[in-house]
Amino acid sequence: MQTILINVPLDSIDRSPYQMRQLFDEEEIKGLAASIKRYGLLHPLLLRPKNEGRFELISGERRLIALHQLGEKTAPALIRKGESEAITAEVALTENLQRVNLSPIEIAHCYKALLETFGLTQEELAVRLGKPRSTVANLLRLLQLPKEMQKALENEKMTVGHAKALLSLEGAAQERLFQQIISTSVTVRRAEATSGKSPHIEGLEKELMAHFGRKVEISSKGKGGTISFYWEDLDALDALLEAFGIRVTW
Repeated sequence: MQTILINVPLDSIDRSPYQMRQLFDEEEIKGLAASIKRYGLLHPLLLRPKNEGRFELISGERRLIALHQLGEKTAPALIRKGESEAITAEVALTENLQRVNLSPIEIAHCYKALLETFGLTQEELAVRLGKPRSTVANLLRLLQLPKEMQKALENEKMTVGHAKALLSLEGAAQERLFQQIISTSVTVRRAEATSGKSPHIEGLEKELMAHFGRKVEISSKGKGGTISFYWEDLDALDALLEAFGIRVTW
């Protein structure tokens, strides 16, 4: 791979297809534009060449927007030649995930793109990111929501807790709860009570059932609750107790 530094016309730069961020803070962009106007562009854009004299942005979306706002026509850019599509995707998506102000929906889109680009399982992606698998799975589930609800979450009109409650419903019931959330500021606890058992609790039940190989039920009450394990006979009970490191002689 070869990297060169050149001045590039801004109108020849295409947005990265791996840029999951859709909303940019206007005041943040204005502040960045003011900084560039005063001190110049301290960090060049990172691009890769395409056909017919065009370039694809790998890194530097906010800088590019700020440069356009300033009316600049060209900008210094590092051009990476010979970089594969997979590496370009990984750089762009990883940069996105390192931003502290990404919305849960934007993070979910990044996870989905990484899964599809590299053919990873959720478990493998979780290991790469150093995240619990349940965190990856729960964020990806947000993409099952209708677009209108995803947009509400992205615009902070509801929380991830609200979204999880909505995911446990379908059709008219889901839409009804959604309208209550955005119109009357329903709390997460009330939303979960309306929808039934919390999706987070349901997810934990499934993980425990997969781990222990038997039915598990979690019941919440106030700040506490209980976890119930079910067995069919004494042999099954022995196996369950051994999983906890307990040996019993009947």
